[in-house]
Amino acid sequence: MTPNPPVDTTVNELRARMEGPLNITVVVATGCPNCPHMVSAVNEFAAEVHESTVNIVNASESPEIADRYQVMSVPTTVVNEGLTIVGVLTREEFARRVLESLGPGRDDAVLKSLVESGRIADATAYLGDGRGFAGFAALWNESALEARIGLSLVAQNAIDESPTCLDGLVDLILPSLDGDDTARRGDTADLLGAIGHESARPALEKLLEDEDEDIAEVAQDALEGIDERAAESDSR
Repeated sequence: MTPNPPVDTTVNELRARMEGPLNITVVVATGCPNCPHMVSAVNEFAAEVHESTVNIVNASESPEIADRYQVMSVPTTVVNEGLTIVGVLTREEFARRVLESLGPGRDDAVLKSLVESGRIADATAYLGDGRGFAGFAALWNESALEARIGLSLVAQNAIDESPTCLDGLVDLILPSLDGDDTARRGDTADLLGAIGHESARPALEKLLEDEDEDIAEVAQDALEGIDERAAESDSR
């Protein structure tokens, strides 16, 4: 019988941070060549972290679970209903990701995983509750256009549900107005306009004189969004 891999310092630190059992679900599919590797890594992890339960779910046999986690690709691994990992990790990599989700930046780590895995509805709820702002901003400030489509959808959904819920995000994404990526600058101005908080006004007003006419136009539209929110607030 092959012994389990030795317990490393990451697992020891993880045990120290745990406040309860870890419930791990791995969604797989018949014929998936990568799924057995992730199942093996998770089982090795669980053998070391004894307060873990592992549930292996076949997406075709339990479609309700695949739907719950908005699974678009397998293997998809979910820890404690939050942290979501798509693809294959080694035991050590998986332990580090779980550790991040239990540490001081847990909300940021979970929010990032929800967005990256396509769990848009769950990411919206998370962000709307005021959690994971730094994680969202880190993704946004480094994002390519394709990634911002999902991020923008999450942000807009959260705003639709609670118009003021992303006010605390403004200062964290303002740096993207000054970057070299023109598309990201425009998308940032657009998002700031959707949020509509007054703290973004000075930075957006500077963009009215931007040499890129498209950026200046988006900034003008964003400022109108801020004005609209202020007018609605005054009318209440």
